[in-house]
Amino acid sequence: FTLLEPPTATCDELIKNGDVSALISGWWSTNGGLKVFDESASNQGMAVGNEFRTTSSYGIAQFLDTRCLVAGAKYTITAKVKMYTSSGSPYACSGNSGCTPP
Repeated sequence: FTLLEPPTATCDELIKNGDVSALISGWWSTNGGLKVFDESASNQGMAVGNEFRTTSSYGIAQFLDTRCLVAGAKYTITAKVKMYTSSGSPYACSGNSGCTPP
C-alpha cells in the first residue's frame, strides 16, 4: 500500500470558501444537493444552500481542519440563515423565537 501524506494546513481560512466566491468548493451536503444563491441585491453577496433534503436535520456542512485549532482557544462562528418551504416560500423567523411556515 502507499502511505499518503496529509496536505499541509495553511490555516488562513478556517471556514473554507466562507464567502462562497468559489461557488460550492469546500462545502458539502449531508443530504440533498447544494445550490449557490446570488444575494447581492440585498448586499449579502453569494450564499450556499441545500435543496431536496429529506430530513430536517440534514443540510450544508464543512470539515474544519483541527490542525488549525488551538487547544484552550475560543472561536466564534456566525452565519445568516434563510429557510424556505419545498415550494419556495420563505419561513417567517424572528430571533430565537422560532420560525413558522407561510
